[in-house]
Amino acid sequence: AYAMLYLASGQAKYTTGQTIVVDGGSTLPETGYAVERHWGLA
Repeated sequence: AYAMLYLASGQAKYTTGQTIVVDGGSTLPETGYAVERHWGLA
């Protein structure tokens, strides 16, 4: 909802041609340690 509010506001008037990913951070890169720690959970 916050992304939609931002895009509807005047602050977004120069935001063009961008992809805004709204996924709760699931596509953030993880370090090797974090991947190894969570490997068994998948």
